[in-house]
Amino acid sequence: MMAFGFLGFFMKKNGYSSVSLILGLTLGPMAETSLQQALLISRGSFSFLISPLSLFILFLSVLSLGKSLSFDRNNPCNED
Repeated sequence: MMAFGFLGFFMKKNGYSSVSLILGLTLGPMAETSLQQALLISRGSFSFLISPLSLFILFLSVLSLGKSLSFDRNNPCNED
C-alpha cells in the first residue's frame, strides 16, 4: 500500500496523469494475451504485422504519439 502512495506522490509531483496508469494496468494484460494468441495462430511469426491494414494502424499510432508529445512541448499553458 505504501508503494502505491509513493507512486501517486511521484506521479502528482511530476505532472503525470493517474488515468494513464490505470489504462496501462487495465489494458496491458489484455494486449499481452492478444499478442500471444496472434503469435500462436501465426506459429511464432510476426508476419501479421506486415499486412497493409496493420502497417496503417501502426503508422497512425506512431503519428498520434508523436503529435501528442510535440503538442505538450509547444503548449505554453502547461507551465507550473
